Amino acid sequence: MFSARHRPWAQALFSLYLTGLLRRHFHTLRLLGEPPSPPPGLPLLILPNHGNWWDGLFLWELNRRLLGRRLHMMVLEEHVARFRF
Repeated sequence: MFSARHRPWAQALFSLYLTGLLRRHFHTLRLLGEPPSPPPGLPLLILPNHGNWWDGLFLWELNRRLLGRRLHMMVLEEHVARFRF
């Protein structure tokens, strides 16, 4: 198992990369309904209803734009070993 290492410089760099990636592959990103407003002091678990690699990237962007929380994404260990970015 890998432990999370949050690095502000890595998050800023990844955010720039992700912004370009989303703009290249999607016309717009829209949230239907009211934005979530969970209590700030409580943990928050968001579970997509299916699994693909875009889900985690959309959650990253949702968190960046609306929630502003420390984000952890679950990834299969063999995928982390294979794609070490």
